[in-house]
Amino acid sequence: MKSVKRERRQETVETVPSVADVGSTSLKRGVNERRTSSEDARPCDPQQSTLYAQLAFTLIELLVVVAIMAVLASLIIPITGAVTRHKLRSRTRVELRSIESAIVDYKTKKGYYPPDNPKNRYFLNSLYYELSGTMVSNGVYTTLDGNTSVNASQIGGFGANISGFMNTTKGGGDEGMAAQKFIRDLKPAQVADLKSGLKILVGSVGWEQNLPWQPVPPTTGSPPGPALKAGLTPVCYVSTNPSNNPNSFDLWIDIYVQGKTNRICNWSDDVIVNPH
Repeated sequence: MKSVKRERRQETVETVPSVADVGSTSLKRGVNERRTSSEDARPCDPQQSTLYAQLAFTLIELLVVVAIMAVLASLIIPITGAVTRHKLRSRTRVELRSIESAIVDYKTKKGYYPPDNPKNRYFLNSLYYELSGTMVSNGVYTTLDGNTSVNASQIGGFGANISGFMNTTKGGGDEGMAAQKFIRDLKPAQVADLKSGLKILVGSVGWEQNLPWQPVPPTTGSPPGPALKAGLTPVCYVSTNPSNNPNSFDLWIDIYVQGKTNRICNWSDDVIVNPH
């Protein structure tokens, strides 16, 4: 009887270690699983490590990129200035040719050129009224489009020898030629007001107002000029003994572009640049 009990105890004891072994195995598996997951997160592929190194920039490469950008900027800035200069010159030339065509048409229809004012130091002239056409009534001249009116006393601002406009229709049964409109599609920026109340033709590319010297000085200053504001670029016109077109007329506009005076004229296809 005693021997039998001992065998049973031994069997019972032998079964306990198997349970412990299972527990230890599960613990080992947990450690192995954590170790495996951490090892998988590491980039163990040599080719992938080389790719990461290739994607990185060195200091020399960055300096080369900055140098290339500086060279490109130095090339782009002059090109941008040239484009701006060409744009302003082209706009002024188109405006001048439109006025030139109107003057030629005036001469064809009337047989003489519009009167000029070469003795005026600023070349202020009556082209706006002559090319627009006017009607006079009771000493008041009104443009055919009705945009402006001036009286006979104001016209003297264009010169002592000018007492009226040639291209005008008079009342009272006058048998002279009726006034005609020779210039069309004038932009508001192409017409400017003088202190005297008269209007003149100007270029739409204005002069820089902060410059001390102005083609037509404003009313401020000493002595005050004839213009209401600075920045006007008048259409200059000479038909009396022109120096550049002896058998025709001289017509030009001076614009200020990038620190230089650019003269757009009807006697040269090239722009005459003055460094001042």
